[in-house]
Amino acid sequence: MTQPIDYIFIDTSLFVGSSFFKENGVIERFFDQAEKGYVKIIMPAITEKEWHLHFAENARVKFDITEKPIRVMGKKRSQEFLDKYSTLSKDYEDLIREVFKSNMERANLEKLPIDYPNDQLKKIFDKYFSKEKPFGTNGKRSEFPDAFVLASLEKYAKSKGIKILVFAKDKDFIEYASDCLELKDPNTYLNELVTKRIPEVEKRERISADISRLYKYIDSKPRRLLQQIQEEVTRFLSDSTNYIDLLDYADIEEICIDNLNLDIRAKDMEIHSVDEDDIEVLCFVDIDVKVRVKYFNEDESIWDSEEKDYLFKSYSTMDLDLSSVLPVTFLFPRLEDGDEFDEWNNLDVEVILVDTINLQEVIDNYRTYNETFGDIPNENLPKLVKDMTELKDKVNSMTNLLNKKSK
Repeated sequence: MTQPIDYIFIDTSLFVGSSFFKENGVIERFFDQAEKGYVKIIMPAITEKEWHLHFAENARVKFDITEKPIRVMGKKRSQEFLDKYSTLSKDYEDLIREVFKSNMERANLEKLPIDYPNDQLKKIFDKYFSKEKPFGTNGKRSEFPDAFVLASLEKYAKSKGIKILVFAKDKDFIEYASDCLELKDPNTYLNELVTKRIPEVEKRERISADISRLYKYIDSKPRRLLQQIQEEVTRFLSDSTNYIDLLDYADIEEICIDNLNLDIRAKDMEIHSVDEDDIEVLCFVDIDVKVRVKYFNEDESIWDSEEKDYLFKSYSTMDLDLSSVLPVTFLFPRLEDGDEFDEWNNLDVEVILVDTINLQEVIDNYRTYNETFGDIPNENLPKLVKDMTELKDKVNSMTNLLNKKSK
């Protein structure tokens, strides 16, 4: 985790009352969550020294052995035993220190040095003389360690703009009032943390990680995704019905698509939904493409009204330079915990919609284009039309003449 869910303080009274580092005990459960980063345990130097003192006293094993009874076994044998006992006693003391140190290190504690509350001395002594908590009505000097600990916690909380959760059995801690310290029951807190809050955080973090991966995927210009979009765009541009309004319902003979360029961008990308398997994403793809449309030009064709057929059919081509933005919706697969992927292009991304409305509007409103008429230069067309008209008139005259002779 990048940020802990809560900042907490565990008083010595709870540490002792919970049997120290007992397996499956409260302290071990707190340390397990601290090790994973879900909580941050604040440890003033005074509290750490108190913990170590109480832990060592309770963990120490006393061997009530005197030399005199041992000596009856003989000097040599008794001395061997006494040497082993001395070594064992020293090893056990080392073990106590090592167990305490390893437990404290695994919890990634936020340690506050002994001089951390030095600038709070006036406040501490004001409370002592006015008999405020933690000193109580008797103003006990023995409560000075608690006063320094509480001052350290309040200073740290205010410097970070946070609230520290306090877990204690000490009456002075329980009755202490502070805006930045809040007393909690350890078992209730741990149960809610493990069963509700951590799963919610893990869910959010997994979503955040997948979305971060999604942005990296888009920035990689993924070939597989772009290929799917290109196929959809090509299918759309190859559909002759999309040019009906532009060409006034002319019959289209051929459509050629050239220089189709797509540029996908993460800017303004929208997350539509997130489920266990996929993230539904709306992104925006820049498109630049050249399209040549060959169509039947009725105005330049010659119609034989008697034969009910064209004497000459004219075809025109229209070159369109199209630029637009395509909203594209696709499904981005989520990774299971611990899963890895080889490379971006191996991801099983599925395009579910390429919205071509914007592109259709560009086609419908296309005005700046250059017409050419097949392989026939424009300047030769009038002469051709004139020749065809004269030929038609001659054919009609000959037909009329033949009809008269036959009568």
